[in-house]
Amino acid sequence: MNFRNATYNHLGTINCEIDHPKFGWIPFTASPDDVEALGRDIFATAQADAAPYVAPVIDPAEAIAAQKEAYRAAVQAHVDATARDRQYSDGASLAGYVASAHPAWRAEAETFIAWRDAVWIMVFDLLAEVQAGDAEPPESGEALVAMLPVIAWPGV
Repeated sequence: MNFRNATYNHLGTINCEIDHPKFGWIPFTASPDDVEALGRDIFATAQADAAPYVAPVIDPAEAIAAQKEAYRAAVQAHVDATARDRQYSDGASLAGYVASAHPAWRAEAETFIAWRDAVWIMVFDLLAEVQAGDAEPPESGEALVAMLPVIAWPGV
Protein backbone atom coordinates (compact mmCIF):
# COMPACT_ATOMS: atom_id res chain seq x y z
CA MET A 1 0.00 0.00 0.00
CA ASN A 2 1.29 3.49 -0.84
CA PHE A 3 1.76 5.99 1.98
CA ARG A 4 3.05 9.53 2.34
CA ASN A 5 3.80 12.22 4.93
CA ALA A 6 5.05 9.75 7.54
CA THR A 7 5.81 11.39 10.88
CA TYR A 8 6.45 9.91 14.31
CA ASN A 9 3.93 11.03 16.93
CA HIS A 10 4.29 11.47 20.71
CA LEU A 11 3.36 7.80 21.26
CA GLY A 12 6.17 6.46 19.06
CA THR A 13 3.82 5.27 16.35
CA ILE A 14 3.80 6.79 12.88
CA ASN A 15 1.08 9.05 11.50
CA CYS A 16 0.80 9.09 7.73
CA GLU A 17 -1.67 8.99 4.86
CA ILE A 18 -2.40 5.81 2.96
CA ASP A 19 -3.78 5.54 -0.56
CA HIS A 20 -6.96 3.59 0.13
CA PRO A 21 -8.32 1.83 -2.96
CA LYS A 22 -11.86 3.13 -2.39
CA PHE A 23 -11.46 6.41 -0.46
CA GLY A 24 -8.15 7.74 -1.78
CA TRP A 25 -5.66 9.35 0.60
CA ILE A 26 -6.81 8.94 4.20
CA PRO A 27 -5.11 9.45 7.59
CA PHE A 28 -3.55 6.35 9.11
CA THR A 29 -1.50 5.55 12.21
CA ALA A 30 0.94 2.68 11.84
CA SER A 31 2.14 0.75 14.87
CA PRO A 32 4.65 -2.08 15.33
CA ASP A 33 2.07 -3.73 17.61
CA ASP A 34 -0.90 -3.34 15.25
CA VAL A 35 -3.22 -6.36 15.23
CA GLU A 36 -3.45 -5.99 11.45
CA ALA A 37 -0.46 -6.88 9.29
CA LEU A 38 -0.99 -3.72 7.20
CA GLY A 39 -0.27 -1.46 10.18
CA ARG A 40 2.85 -3.43 11.12
CA ASP A 41 4.07 -3.46 7.49
CA ILE A 42 3.58 0.28 6.97
CA PHE A 43 5.33 0.98 10.26
CA ALA A 44 8.31 -1.19 9.29
CA THR A 45 8.58 0.45 5.86
CA ALA A 46 7.99 4.01 7.07
CA GLN A 47 10.47 3.86 9.97
CA ALA A 48 13.46 4.78 7.84
CA ASP A 49 11.83 7.82 6.25
CA ALA A 50 9.45 9.07 8.94
CA ALA A 51 10.07 12.59 10.19
CA PRO A 52 10.86 12.88 13.91
CA TYR A 53 8.23 13.94 16.39
CA VAL A 54 8.39 17.64 17.23
CA ALA A 55 6.59 18.66 20.39
CA PRO A 56 4.19 21.57 19.93
CA VAL A 57 5.49 24.97 20.98
CA ILE A 58 3.52 26.31 23.90
CA ASP A 59 3.30 30.07 24.32
CA PRO A 60 4.18 30.75 27.98
CA ALA A 61 1.65 33.59 28.20
CA GLU A 62 -1.13 31.31 26.93
CA ALA A 63 -0.12 28.56 29.35
CA ILE A 64 -0.17 31.00 32.29
CA ALA A 65 -3.57 32.38 31.25
CA ALA A 66 -4.97 28.85 30.90
CA GLN A 67 -3.67 27.86 34.35
CA LYS A 68 -5.13 30.99 35.95
CA GLU A 69 -8.49 30.21 34.34
CA ALA A 70 -8.32 26.63 35.63
CA TYR A 71 -7.60 27.94 39.14
CA ARG A 72 -10.45 30.49 38.91
CA ALA A 73 -12.93 27.89 37.70
CA ALA A 74 -11.96 25.39 40.40
CA VAL A 75 -12.21 27.94 43.19
CA GLN A 76 -15.55 29.31 41.97
CA ALA A 77 -16.92 25.76 41.66
CA HIS A 78 -15.79 25.12 45.26
CA VAL A 79 -17.44 28.33 46.49
CA ASP A 80 -20.71 27.44 44.74
CA ALA A 81 -20.56 23.82 45.97
CA THR A 82 -20.11 25.07 49.53
CA ALA A 83 -23.32 27.11 49.17
CA ARG A 84 -25.15 24.16 47.62
CA ASP A 85 -24.15 22.02 50.63
CA ARG A 86 -26.47 24.32 52.62
CA GLN A 87 -29.29 23.99 50.06
CA TYR A 88 -28.68 27.32 48.29
CA SER A 89 -28.48 27.30 44.49
CA ASP A 90 -24.99 28.87 44.42
CA GLY A 91 -22.73 31.34 46.19
CA ALA A 92 -24.44 34.43 44.82
CA SER A 93 -27.80 33.16 46.03
CA LEU A 94 -26.50 32.48 49.54
CA ALA A 95 -24.77 35.89 49.71
CA GLY A 96 -28.09 37.49 48.81
CA TYR A 97 -29.50 36.47 52.21
CA VAL A 98 -27.15 38.85 54.05
CA ALA A 99 -30.03 41.29 54.71
CA SER A 100 -32.60 38.57 55.42
CA ALA A 101 -35.12 39.09 58.19
CA HIS A 102 -34.59 35.42 59.11
CA PRO A 103 -31.72 35.39 61.64
CA ALA A 104 -30.38 31.92 60.70
CA TRP A 105 -30.26 32.73 56.96
CA ARG A 106 -28.67 36.10 57.64
CA ALA A 107 -26.02 34.45 59.86
CA GLU A 108 -25.26 31.85 57.18
CA ALA A 109 -24.90 34.57 54.55
CA GLU A 110 -22.63 36.69 56.76
CA THR A 111 -20.46 33.67 57.54
CA PHE A 112 -20.35 32.64 53.89
CA ILE A 113 -19.41 36.11 52.64
CA ALA A 114 -16.56 36.41 55.18
CA TRP A 115 -15.31 32.93 54.20
CA ARG A 116 -15.69 33.59 50.46
CA ASP A 117 -13.71 36.81 50.77
CA ALA A 118 -10.97 35.02 52.76
CA VAL A 119 -10.82 32.33 50.07
CA TRP A 120 -10.36 34.78 47.20
CA ILE A 121 -7.87 36.92 49.14
CA MET A 122 -5.81 33.78 49.80
CA VAL A 123 -5.99 32.81 46.10
CA PHE A 124 -4.92 36.26 44.88
CA ASP A 125 -2.12 36.46 47.47
CA LEU A 126 -0.83 33.02 46.47
CA LEU A 127 -0.92 33.88 42.76
CA ALA A 128 1.01 37.09 43.47
CA GLU A 129 3.64 35.03 45.35
CA VAL A 130 3.86 32.60 42.43
CA GLN A 131 4.22 35.43 39.94
CA ALA A 132 6.98 37.00 42.08
CA GLY A 133 8.81 33.65 42.21
CA ASP A 134 8.29 33.28 45.96
CA ALA A 135 6.03 30.21 45.77
CA GLU A 136 5.48 27.21 43.54
CA PRO A 137 2.18 27.15 41.63
CA PRO A 138 -0.35 24.55 42.72
CA GLU A 139 -0.31 21.54 40.39
CA SER A 140 -4.00 21.92 39.55
CA GLY A 141 -7.19 23.69 40.45
CA GLU A 142 -8.04 20.79 42.75
CA ALA A 143 -4.69 21.18 44.54
CA LEU A 144 -5.41 24.88 45.02
CA VAL A 145 -8.87 24.16 46.43
CA ALA A 146 -7.30 21.70 48.91
CA MET A 147 -5.22 24.60 50.30
CA LEU A 148 -8.22 26.84 51.00
CA PRO A 149 -9.73 27.50 54.43
CA VAL A 150 -12.73 25.46 55.55
CA ILE A 151 -15.92 27.31 56.35
CA ALA A 152 -17.16 27.23 59.95
CA TRP A 153 -20.94 27.55 59.78
CA PRO A 154 -22.76 29.29 62.65
CA GLY A 155 -24.30 26.98 65.20
CA VAL A 156 -22.43 23.92 63.94
